[in-house]
Amino acid sequence: MAETTSTPGTATKLIAEALGTFLLVFGSIGTALFAANFG
Repeated sequence: MAETTSTPGTATKLIAEALGTFLLVFGSIGTALFAANFG
């Protein structure tokens, strides 16, 4: 159990990757919509 806390597991990496992709995609869409509204 001690080794699992030192290094992130596969599930943690997948969740972090999905969260990063989610933020990246919606950040780009939000910026595009913002630019379209005020451009």
